[in-house]
Parts: sequence; C-alpha cells; structure tokens
Amino acid sequence: MTCDLCGAGMATHSGIFTTKEVVTSQDCWELYLRNEMNAGLIEAPNIHTTVRGLIGMMAMHDSPWALCYTCTNTAIHAGLNSYSSLSEIAASGHALCRSIAPMVFEVLDEQGMKLAEKAANSAATKILEDNKKDVIRNQWSHGKTSFDFPNFDECMGSRDGFIALKAVIDETIGEEVVLFLRDQTPFMEKLKAVAPFRFMMQNGIVKTRYGNLVFFLFWVDDPENREKPFSMWDWYVNPSDDYSADLLDKMSRQTHWHVFLVGQNNQQENFFEFKNSYDMGTILNLIQKTGLIQNPEDLRNAILELQSKYTLEEMYNWGSAS
Repeated sequence: MTCDLCGAGMATHSGIFTTKEVVTSQDCWELYLRNEMNAGLIEAPNIHTTVRGLIGMMAMHDSPWALCYTCTNTAIHAGLNSYSSLSEIAASGHALCRSIAPMVFEVLDEQGMKLAEKAANSAATKILEDNKKDVIRNQWSHGKTSFDFPNFDECMGSRDGFIALKAVIDETIGEEVVLFLRDQTPFMEKLKAVAPFRFMMQNGIVKTRYGNLVFFLFWVDDPENREKPFSMWDWYVNPSDDYSADLLDKMSRQTHWHVFLVGQNNQQENFFEFKNSYDMGTILNLIQKTGLIQNPEDLRNAILELQSKYTLEEMYNWGSAS
C-alpha cells in the first residue's frame, strides 16, 4: 500500500481525505512538491510551470485519498477533516475535473479548481522563498579523516543514542550541525559493519496530555531485511528553545549531513556524509503553525508518555513500510 500524496509505502493508512480537501490545501501541496523536488522530479526554477500541469492531474482523483502518517499529520494540522475508514466516505465522485484529452481537463467544480490553483501556486511560491535562505554548503572535501571528541562527555554525559550538536569540522565552512550515533556496547561492531549504510529519517508532531510534541525517528536500513531497520533512534526537540530552533534551521539549510559513529572512550568508529535530501521543510512548516510544548518539565513528561505508549517499531510503522 502506498500513500496517495507522497507515494511512500505504508503498512496501513493513517487518514482518509477527499480530493477537494487535499488539492485545495497549500500545506498538502507544499508536502507533495517538496517530496517531488527531493526525488529530483521537479526543479525549483520550473516549479510554477510544473504546477500548472499537476493541478488537473491531482484534481481528477475520483476516489478518496489514503495518506501515510506524515501526510495525515500535515493535513490534520492544516485543518482538514480526516476519516478513519473508507466506509465513512463515498467510494467515488470526488474529482474536481476529468481528463478529455492529454493535459486537457473538463472542470466539474469551478470553485474547487480555483482554490486548488491558488493553493498550488502559493505552495510553489513559499518553497521558492524558503530556497532563497542562505545555504550552508558543507560538503566534505578533505578525504578520509578521523576526529577526536575530547569534550563529548562534558556536553552529553555518558548516554548513548542519537545526538545533534553544533560543531566546526571544517574551518573554511564554519559552524554546522553534526549528528552522532553513540553506542558504547559491543553492538557498535555490528553497526559500523553495515554496508551500504543508509541513514533515514521521518518526523512529525504527536498530541500528548502535555501538549504537541515534535519527534524525529532516525534509522539505518538493514541491507539483508528490508522489512525492518537495522537500528533506530528517537530524538525530541523543543523549537521554542533558541538552541534547538537553530539546530533545526541549520539542518534544513545544510547541503550535507555528517554522521559520526562513536564508540567506547568516545572513539570515532566511522564517518559518513549524506546529501541533504531529508524533508525538513514540512516539519518546520508545521512547527510554525502549531502550538507546541514550551515548559521543559512538560516536554520531559510528554516524551515519557510517548515512549510508554509506543515502541520505536510502532513509530517506524507510522511512516514508510518499505
């Protein structure tokens, strides 16, 4: 099963929506267009031209839209009405137009099509504006290298897991966000041997008793078993905190993400560079529009609540099942 908006594989849908709601939502268009751009299917300079052709193709969708967790999360926070089951909604009759020739459409809902055109073009404009922000061009150009982390314990104590820190690893570039996967157990030997090492991410906002919580889930694909990750790490941030907000901003603007594997005695076990095709735009857009937890104690309690209700495997299944 695949998501009708982003195309991601999913074990089951998280929400059902009508065509009119999806294609008249700027947020849904932003998510769709960013996904297509990250996949290299749309180039930024051509985005408005491409959108003109996409509106009719999206609006002719006659059946309900089954969306994955990430897309459902975006849609709900944008104010769309979600159905939990296909039985709650008509199986057809949702198209705003129909195709009568290649890229020629007969309008069935004039108001809906005007709203869809406005939403799509507004989304394209917003993406272009975001792309004008200063890009941190941080591709590593110095070959194989090894770093020392003498102050790591002072920053993070002795805990293992996923850690994001501001650091300077190339003085010609300056400060960037560096990602660490720290494991001081024998498992590190297995982790550093994974090849190919594919570092993946999904994110979202979860409602808890203490407020809306921003979460990130990172994992490394298992090359021998595509049904589940080799290893996973969760990460929670408070965007109202200046340091955390700057982390997210830099992560979105960097051309590359640098990931270090750190083992016992804070020794570097491996170093990876990944081109930044990770979708940070969608979550940053949601953060701007959603009331989030600000009190540190509420944040801690919200994290504990989420971790007690869901395993990492369950959180992983909210997104892609492939």
